[in-house]
Amino acid sequence: MTVPINKIEPGYKLPHLQKQIKIENIKLFSACTGKSFHTDPEIAKGMGLPNVIAQGLMGHIYIIEMLVRAFGRDFLETGKVSAKFIELVFPGDCLFVRGEVASKNQESNGLSVALNVWCERMWGQKTTVGTATVLIRNAS
Repeated sequence: MTVPINKIEPGYKLPHLQKQIKIENIKLFSACTGKSFHTDPEIAKGMGLPNVIAQGLMGHIYIIEMLVRAFGRDFLETGKVSAKFIELVFPGDCLFVRGEVASKNQESNGLSVALNVWCERMWGQKTTVGTATVLIRNAS
């Protein structure tokens, strides 16, 4: 766990991640889906999109990566994320992946932490929003 336990208070902001969205990563993520508006610019344009778009689950995975970096094994074993995708993400977008402690509760088996999590473009427009929970064991 990289987040100091004494810092976990409502309003505490997790160390953020920065992700540059590249067409190569979108294609790699979408490899098993074949040709689609995620991988083929002509299909995307035929659907009225200006370009291919990133899979919505990419934002979800970036959020999970941030939480694993922050809480390590505790998140892998006890963590939960619920997220929804609210804005299209295109190649070339730069996303910041962020999280903030919403609440904490001391329990018999550790510290239960609830978080607000999201991805946003560099100018602040959110693309993915959600919540997460983690139980930090051995926290007293």
